[in-house]
Parts: sequence; C-alpha cells; structure tokens
Amino acid sequence: MTEDLVLPAAREPGAGAPPEPLLEVSGLTKHFPIKGGFPVKRTVGAVQAVDGLDFQVA
Repeated sequence: MTEDLVLPAAREPGAGAPPEPLLEVSGLTKHFPIKGGFPVKRTVGAVQAVDGLDFQVA
C-alpha cells in the first residue's frame, strides 16, 4: 500500500502583518538529578542542561 504524503501549504501572512509563530517557548528549564548514597538513593545534586531558554518556531 503506497500513499502520497501531502503537506499543508505554507501560511502567508496578511499584508504588512508579521507571521504568527507556530510555537513559542519562554523560560525553558531542564535539570537532571544526580543520585547517590547507599543503601538509599537520594538526590545529591543536579546537572543543568538548559536554564531560562527562550525561542520561537515560525
């Protein structure tokens, strides 16, 4: 079974209007915990992968 992939047409902004972003993210933060201890594992620290990232996808 073969099907053709049909993508939606690109949206054109109105006259003089800036294009509206498809995705907008502000203040993105992601930290990964570091576990340690024996015999009970607990969080002893964190690795900061991203902290306060802002971006837009048009």
